This record gives sequence, structure tokens and C-alpha cells, in this order.
Amino acid sequence: METDFSEAVKAAHESVVGAGLDPDSPAGTAAFQEVLKHLLTAGGSRITPIVENQGEPAEDASPAGRVAQWAAIDDVSVRDIVTFGPEGVSFEIPTRQLPGSKAARQRLLTLMKTALDRIAYGVDEVRGELINSLCHDYDCLDQNLAANLRNYEFVRVRGDRRAYMYRITRDGLDRAREALRDLLRAP
Repeated sequence: METDFSEAVKAAHESVVGAGLDPDSPAGTAAFQEVLKHLLTAGGSRITPIVENQGEPAEDASPAGRVAQWAAIDDVSVRDIVTFGPEGVSFEIPTRQLPGSKAARQRLLTLMKTALDRIAYGVDEVRGELINSLCHDYDCLDQNLAANLRNYEFVRVRGDRRAYMYRITRDGLDRAREALRDLLRAP
């Protein structure tokens, strides 16, 4: 039992440091307590510490670090599903964690892509062909994509059939943060 407690303390400390927090700061202490409580009461089968958001991500942080700080989770967890590359972010979400309908999948994937590109790289608008490719990869691309997203309150669509651009709204950023946390908590 003592070994389990020691391992939980060590894991909680590593999670706080991995999230870029000073363990001796008020936010770091609060995060440590929450993670430790989770590990000791829930068994810690999937550690994704949630800490108080510390404002806008630092300019000099890595793309993964900016996303981790924005979402208030550790960057190791972010890298579990998000890859940071020259064309922006890509991600691997198990299809069982995605909504069943094509329209709902399109909305979630577009929400995540536009939010993560904005936070990680400062990209304000994502080109339509990148969203199309993403939806194709998750088997939800159809001719209704742009029309479906025009009616979605968290993403704005600009352009026409030849050159759509997608931009996340402020409320969309909040929704994307929640969605990322939910995806990382899922078994």
C-alpha cells in the first residue's frame, strides 16, 4: 500500500511538471492535489490531469506545449492523439469515440482541427481541402460538409465551392477545449 501511495505521489508530481506548472506555485499545488486525489480514488487507469487554465499559451512554447497549456492538460496526453507537423496538426481519434452521424463527425473534426491549428500555430483560418481530407480520413466527407458547417455556431465558413476557409469562433475554442479533454478521458 505504501508503494502505491509513493507511486501516486511521484506520478502526480510528474503530471504537474509535465503540464508546465511549478509544483510550488498555487496552481501547481492545486493541480498536484487534484491529480493525487484522482490517482488514489479512481485507480489512475488513465491520468489526464486538469489544472486551472493559466491564460494564453506562451509564445515561446512548443506547439504541443501551447495546446497543453491552453487545454490545461499535460503535453504527453496531448501527444497521445495529436501530431504536430508542417501542415498543422493531425490527430488520431479512435472511431468509437467519434459521433455516429456524418454531420456530427464533420462538426467535431472541424472544431478540433481549427482550434488546434489556432492554438498550436496561430493559424486563423484552415483551408477547405485540409478539412475535406480530414473528413475523408474519418469516412464522413460528403457534399453537405460546407452547408452543415455553415449552420454550426462554433465555426465560420468563408468562400465558395472552389476555396472554402474555416475559422473557429471564441465559443468554439471553449467547446474544443472541452472536447479535447473528453477525448483524452475516454477509455
